[in-house]
Amino acid sequence: METWSTDEEFGRMFLAGTNPMVIEAVNTPEDLERHLGDSAIKDTDIKDALEGHSFESLVQGGQPRLFVVNHWDLYSLLPEIKENNDPDFEGVQHAGRALLFKRADGHLVPVAIELAHYTPEKPNTPSTVYTRKDGDNIWLLAKLLFMVVDSAVHNLISHWLRTHACAEPYLISTRRQLSPTHPIFRLMMPHFRYTLAINAAARATLIAADAVLEQCFPPGKYIMQLSSKIYKASWRFKNEGLAADLRKRGFLPANGSSKLLLEDYPYAQDGLDIWTAMHEYFTDYVNHYYADDAEVTKDGQLMKW
Repeated sequence: METWSTDEEFGRMFLAGTNPMVIEAVNTPEDLERHLGDSAIKDTDIKDALEGHSFESLVQGGQPRLFVVNHWDLYSLLPEIKENNDPDFEGVQHAGRALLFKRADGHLVPVAIELAHYTPEKPNTPSTVYTRKDGDNIWLLAKLLFMVVDSAVHNLISHWLRTHACAEPYLISTRRQLSPTHPIFRLMMPHFRYTLAINAAARATLIAADAVLEQCFPPGKYIMQLSSKIYKASWRFKNEGLAADLRKRGFLPANGSSKLLLEDYPYAQDGLDIWTAMHEYFTDYVNHYYADDAEVTKDGQLMKW
């Protein structure tokens, strides 16, 4: 408990906390432009925190030292929901991005946090960038506000959407299209144990109108619309495997190597061990029944699935 307010703990949470699936490495000029091209964060304002480096010197490939947790899309999504459905809605959903830097001592720490929130009265309110130079109390408050944003993303996107909601269609299709004796049915069903039951319970007690999530998170009664918009904008099946996800976020080399570019990333390290073991098992199992793609296309049940 003594470390919860430190910069080191803030950085560690994105590698080994509740939501380690959103941090991205900023390792190329293209990454820098994508994440900070429209940002008010400037390297000249945080040069001391960057140990004298500029942004450009930190994005030349190799071992990444600059990272971002980018929840800025929330700023563009919420106004549409509020204006089209309920202009009088008083909930406040901050948009934000946190820039983190891996220091020479190995610790990952935040160096700047940019926050903004939409209000109908001031739709073009500029963002505010906070750094440690703003004083301990303001800096702590900025970190707390950003963690509120990240908590909403974790619960609505990383947890509900990418875990519960996205698994259910595959279970439904498996039940509808595959015989209980089909090898893929027998392979998949153990992974779907309790999926429908827990999702039904979630709909009744967590994501229903006026239920827990609406009361606890800033989007309020628009949490499901927000989750749906982010699903449409970002969820792609090909990127959901752990290795593909880590490569997309810049933690695995583009050349296909499985060697992590950041050593102290427990979620990725442990996850890759499990993912690799499952991938090998699933590959061997499927290859036992299907010699090639032609065999797959001949399976009528599998094509319907």
